Amino acid sequence: MAPPPDPRPEISALVEQLRPALLRFVCSQRIPRWDAEDLIQSALAALVQRWPTIAYKERWLQGTVRWMCVVYWRRQRSGPLVVANSAWLEDFEGAGAGLERREEQLALTLACTQLPYRERQVVHLRYRLGMTLAEAGRVLGCWKTSVLRDERRAIARLKAFTGRPCR
Repeated sequence: MAPPPDPRPEISALVEQLRPALLRFVCSQRIPRWDAEDLIQSALAALVQRWPTIAYKERWLQGTVRWMCVVYWRRQRSGPLVVANSAWLEDFEGAGAGLERREEQLALTLACTQLPYRERQVVHLRYRLGMTLAEAGRVLGCWKTSVLRDERRAIARLKAFTGRPCR
């Protein structure tokens, strides 16, 4: 029995043909370029791994990239936002010298007064008192997922109020 033909030339040709269109599509979904490249690489790795079992390879790859875009945005909405934004918020709280630092802290304090009551409570418990999600949830009488949701909303509003970009 003869070994199956080498699929590498066929894979290379397909990748060369589809890569620009896939990259345009992913970028049209407002995914940053560096994440778009990673997403396409992941889809291509999955294609190579499943190559012998896929009947319509071009359509499979396009569908996989579309699905990966959906998953990307779901993870962005519910993923590491708090970690990145916690550092953003803690920048205001850190000890710093000078008038600029005091002005930033004052701007944040004023912005906090504009938050809805529940979000203001969450910011106070989490960043002024240093409570965990579970501790803040116990104090507020709610689930820690509710605290997390309110924290994310508060941080998004604070960014908009202060006009300070996140890192």
